[in-house]
Amino acid sequence: MSLRHTKGLQQTYARRLARPAVLEVVSDLDARADLTAASDIRNGLRNVFEMHLARMGDSCPPVVGHNDIHWISVDRDTVRADLASLFARVTLDIVHTHRFDDLTTVASTARQSGIPYLVHTVGNDANVSDERVRKQILELAAEHNVTLVATSREIASRLSADRDIAVVPSAIDCNRYRPDSPAKARLKTGLPVEPRIIGCAGPESSLEMLFSALTAMEPDVHVALFGAASPGSLARGMLRELNLDERVHILGGWALPESIHQAIDVFYQGAAGDFSRRPILAAQACGKPVVATSPIEPEMLCPESGHLLSNESVPALVEVLKKALSISPAPTAREFVENHWNLSSSIGIYESLIRATVGATPNDADVPDGADDSVVKDAG
Repeated sequence: MSLRHTKGLQQTYARRLARPAVLEVVSDLDARADLTAASDIRNGLRNVFEMHLARMGDSCPPVVGHNDIHWISVDRDTVRADLASLFARVTLDIVHTHRFDDLTTVASTARQSGIPYLVHTVGNDANVSDERVRKQILELAAEHNVTLVATSREIASRLSADRDIAVVPSAIDCNRYRPDSPAKARLKTGLPVEPRIIGCAGPESSLEMLFSALTAMEPDVHVALFGAASPGSLARGMLRELNLDERVHILGGWALPESIHQAIDVFYQGAAGDFSRRPILAAQACGKPVVATSPIEPEMLCPESGHLLSNESVPALVEVLKKALSISPAPTAREFVENHWNLSSSIGIYESLIRATVGATPNDADVPDGADDSVVKDAG
């Protein structure tokens, strides 16, 4: 190979390092229910990196006019072939997954396809509290040389005490989620104007206690369900039995989440649930009090208007919901999120992490050398 050709390859590689191509992977259900930060990460970094988004779902129509949004069917028989085809068509430097299911399929296919760098963010306490899943995450990360990221220091320490885990805090786009007229927001979302409304984005397993609490509250208190809070046949049967059909509004998975947070008076988050921090931060960014149950960390809640429910009983829930309704709206909640959980800060950390990752060799340690101290958590 001539010296001139070698120099050209070096210049091309340097340009790729200056603007690496990153693929954010998200389940289509999460994208429609606004339960993932992948889209916000893509939008926040597209000015500095070449950002792509892969939406994985059961039905994946092409997106006309969007060469950077890719639909992948999760059909068990074709998903790996579809992923390999995508990786062959699009030159990528980093593939970033967020869900455990994607780590098991996307990461291995990306590595087999020659994608040099893999990153996986663990943002769900349920994953690290399940010992079997926690071990699988660590085994897959070691097998495919994946850089692990946690959305809190607690998750990082629970994930592993023997290795460094990069920490990028949960965050919300405060430009998108902001206070606005509740009446206007209710008009957009189809919610009634008069009642006081408790919003809930999941999980479904928490709805039984919420419905029971609603029967003990004044008739002018209603509930709006959206995102992952989609009641199944048992929950719908309970609504009929308790005569709550007219007081519970089911908005679906993709229903203008920013407008819903502006329309409600209080946000309630039940136990567990994937990516449960995001709707909590979104509600507070819109100036709403929040009532949440474990495993949400207390520091995620505004001290003046956030309520962490430790006693998971119907009477306790009724009491704290009434208290939250009495202080709505909560202007300090917005200020709290802007100061501590604003997406602009996390985007900067993700940028540093990605630059450090592509600056290393694929065989380097999982946490790249040169990463900023604010990015890296020593889990030991």
